[in-house]
Amino acid sequence: MNWKILLSKKFAIPIVLIILTAILVPVLVVTFRTDDPIHIESDDDFVKYNFPGYGTSESPYIIENLFIKGDPDTHGSAIEIEFTLAHFVIRNCKLIGFRSDSIALNQVAAGTAKIFDNVLDDFSYFGIGCYGSDGVIITNNNLSNGYHGVFMEECHNSTIGDNSIHSAVHGIHVTYSDSINIQDNILSLNDIGIYLENTDNITLHNNEVLGKYSQESAGTGSDLFGPAIIILSGDRTLITNNTCSFHPDAGIRLIHSHFCNISFNIFRDNQGTEEGRGIYLRSSNNSFIFYNLISSNEARGMLVMNSYNNTIHHNAFLDNGFGVAYHVYETDSDYNIWYDVLLLEGNYWSSWDYMSPYPITGSVSTDPYPMSSNPFI
Repeated sequence: MNWKILLSKKFAIPIVLIILTAILVPVLVVTFRTDDPIHIESDDDFVKYNFPGYGTSESPYIIENLFIKGDPDTHGSAIEIEFTLAHFVIRNCKLIGFRSDSIALNQVAAGTAKIFDNVLDDFSYFGIGCYGSDGVIITNNNLSNGYHGVFMEECHNSTIGDNSIHSAVHGIHVTYSDSINIQDNILSLNDIGIYLENTDNITLHNNEVLGKYSQESAGTGSDLFGPAIIILSGDRTLITNNTCSFHPDAGIRLIHSHFCNISFNIFRDNQGTEEGRGIYLRSSNNSFIFYNLISSNEARGMLVMNSYNNTIHHNAFLDNGFGVAYHVYETDSDYNIWYDVLLLEGNYWSSWDYMSPYPITGSVSTDPYPMSSNPFI
């Protein structure tokens, strides 16, 4: 018998176990550590929590790498900050299962808050809720399974960008706020992707808003309610390069919203025999709608109702509804212009029979210069 080999095997296994234990135990401790909720009511509280930083713009307080799990029987937030003047950052935190807001900001000083690279899941109300706080930057967060993904009220000059928001009632909801930049977000399987109300000078750019029909077969529609984007009393909104698809309602709804620019967007495959439209204008005036791809929407490509002085040209209407009569319907509206007054070019209609002018169903309006080729090809 080779005693050297036996002894080496005998001692090798315990040594390996010791090494693995030394490696795995700290990992397990970190993974399953649960931190307590954070509640800050003044700048002094940042110091009490012993967060690194000095609260300046160059050296903000850093709140990071926390894992906070909520109690389903307790109402409260994971991280709540209010009435502060100091600069701070919330990053790389995982916050799960809170009945109120996962992150709540209230009356923090303008330009002092940055929230990025966090994972927020299973929130009953808001993933990130901001109230009376200007200049907030919310980027690159992953939010899922709650009511509002990101909510802003009376917050101005803020940014919501590069976030992924999944399975919420409202992905992004902004109210009574001006000059908000909402861009490069992916919003999927939310009842309503982006909801703006009583806003001014909002920018919606390069967002991908995909509804529940992207992964679910068409049902009754009653449990899949909502447009991709709805703007209620929102003036001077810039809506560019967005993709709005697979919602059981319109790709975009404008209601009592004026002087907007809707251009270079894709509104397609929005389903519902009554509500599945690409664009819906209601009581909305003086807007420019051009270079949009509006295709395969079940009810119709566009509905214009009680709306005046809108200019609509260089859009591609493809295979909407059940034929030419369902590309556009205009009712109780007047003075809308369906062509570019300088270039004398209108819109592309996939079922155009080369007879001019192209009639706008429901009204006496026409497109006198229908395009013979798709501007998107």
